[in-house]
Amino acid sequence: RALRAYFIAKPPDAVIFYHSVLGAVFTGECGDEHPPARWLGELIAEATGYPYKHFTYYDVTGDATNWLAERSIPALTVELSTRTETEFQRNWKGIMALQCHFVLGEAHIPALDKAVHQRCANLLGGS
Repeated sequence: RALRAYFIAKPPDAVIFYHSVLGAVFTGECGDEHPPARWLGELIAEATGYPYKHFTYYDVTGDATNWLAERSIPALTVELSTRTETEFQRNWKGIMALQCHFVLGEAHIPALDKAVHQRCANLLGGS
């Protein structure tokens, strides 16, 4: 209930949950009215190397990502590839990709614009 109250009081721009052990990225969705946030799934999949999939493994009767999607809040679950490792480095790249997405999408300060773009490119292994 604490997370629910927090998300209602301060709706986030995006939410990432971590779980194991399917080794993929799954976005929340709630029917045709609230489709998945594909941009988020594609962004995190590209940065982390996990495949972006539609969850069809078993019926889910309640899921935080679907509840958030119903409220137009982009959300996904990163399913780790193992139960014993954090896969920190690849997941850090996903977090940084999301931060760069939001930072670069904000109004820019011209003097910092080039530096921010370069830092994000360096963090994500681009040019």
